[in-house]
Parts: sequence; C-alpha cells; structure tokens
Amino acid sequence: MLEKNGANAERAAALNDVVLINADAPSTFDLGGRTVRFVPRAGHTASDVSIELDDPSLIFCGDLVWNGMVPNYVDAVPTQLAKSVAALRRTRATTYVPGHGAVAHEADFDRYVAMLQEIEKGARAAKAAGKTAADAGKDFKLPASLGEWTLFSPAFFERAFGAWYKELA
Repeated sequence: MLEKNGANAERAAALNDVVLINADAPSTFDLGGRTVRFVPRAGHTASDVSIELDDPSLIFCGDLVWNGMVPNYVDAVPTQLAKSVAALRRTRATTYVPGHGAVAHEADFDRYVAMLQEIEKGARAAKAAGKTAADAGKDFKLPASLGEWTLFSPAFFERAFGAWYKELA
C-alpha cells in the first residue's frame, strides 16, 4: 500500500511541472536554444494545430496541408481552412511538413493554396448556378495547370462543395 501511495504522490508532484498547450492562443517553448511554437489553427477540423520553428524555418502543418492531395472537407470550415493555411506561408525558404503527402516547399505550398482557391471558386459558381453540391462535385475538375492531385474518394469534391454551400447559405 505504501508503494502505491508513494507512486501516486510522485505522479501528483510531476503534474506541478506540466506545461499545457493553450487551445486558444499560441504557446511558445524554449527547448534549450530552439524556440518552438504550437499554434491553434482551426479549418480542417476545430482542433488543428501547427508546430513552428524559425531556425530552421520549419512548419509541421498537420491536416491543414495535404501535399499533392485534395483534403477531406468532412469537418472543414472552408473559410477558416483558407485563412489558417494562408497564415502558414512564410516569405523565406521554409520546409512544410504536411499531415498527408511528401514534405513540401514554397512551390508545393503555393500549388496547394491555388487548389483550395479553385475549389472555392468552383463551389461559389456552382451554388450561384443552382447546382446541388453532389452534382457540382461530380462535375468539378481541377485545372490541368495545377498538375495531378490524388483524390482518395470521388466524394471529396462533393464534400468540399457541401462545406462551402453550408458556409455560403
């Protein structure tokens, strides 16, 4: 019984040193000369977060960025996704580690942003034309100028349009 109580006391004492990440504002940590920021960024889901370093310029993007892949909008808020993704873009050479796909750099990142913009443009035009999200999603094609994109499900464009329609309502 003593050992168990001693272990519990050690666990309780360890909690005194725990640093929690703030869910509403960036949290900054010094890891012995390297600063790391955990930044809450909703968009793909309500609980997205990026992990950012300045030196080297490196961002772990989580599911906000899918390199070469069309993201799943099932829980997305499209305007927030676009805003959060735009906030990740740096003006200097940066390595972006996406939630899905290969490590990305500026050109890959910019191509991803252009793809998100094309989906928005397509959704807005389809809604204005009175198409259903299902029909618009089935008919939608990304411009060839954006290159090849992996689409894990034919329903991904329909989901994207549905998310946009929900916001545009």
